[in-house]
Amino acid sequence: MSLCNFLQQCGSASHRITIIDTTAPTVSILGNKYRSMLSSQVLALSSNAYVASCSEEQQSNAVLSYEWNVNVDGLSVVLPQESRDASKYRLATYTLTALKTYTIQLTVTNTVSSLSSNTETLVYVTRGSLVAVISKGQAQSVRLGDSLTLDASSSYDEDVKPSQFDVSAYDYTFSCVQTAPVFNSSCGLQLVPVFGSRNKVTVIPQA
Repeated sequence: MSLCNFLQQCGSASHRITIIDTTAPTVSILGNKYRSMLSSQVLALSSNAYVASCSEEQQSNAVLSYEWNVNVDGLSVVLPQESRDASKYRLATYTLTALKTYTIQLTVTNTVSSLSSNTETLVYVTRGSLVAVISKGQAQSVRLGDSLTLDASSSYDEDVKPSQFDVSAYDYTFSCVQTAPVFNSSCGLQLVPVFGSRNKVTVIPQA
């Protein structure tokens, strides 16, 4: 600032003003607050966070830091997050357990002001299906005097990672009914379990 009198004598002074950023970030996780999924699906969350300027315009998020936290059954858990983008959260298939509800919280901090805001989403993992599969299709034939092996080893549990599927944890039951020319609750086939296998039977037509 400069100040002059009528004799043209002037003086000046200066004062430094520092503007301190005291704004907390605005943060949201895109999508519904409550969501459901299968354990066999990938969980992918994206967020939107920014610090508003005096003009209410969104500023760059370069000054923001992100922290994701997960809680289940009232306990904090650490899960193998796959995303390299801090604003996103990604979990691989079979990371989450069926019939559990996970609270996933995102905290975003303004590294200039150290102020933070948080938001969360709830993810319920529904139970998948047990899928029975017989190899070579649903329609097969066998001649009288021959035999046929039915193989159900391709059956699977949607809640279990294929490489961790344990056949011994499941019961396999084969049964037979006659559908033509008329329905009959019994049929002319003998079902013989394959030795050493829980999920295979040999079908032998009876004369």
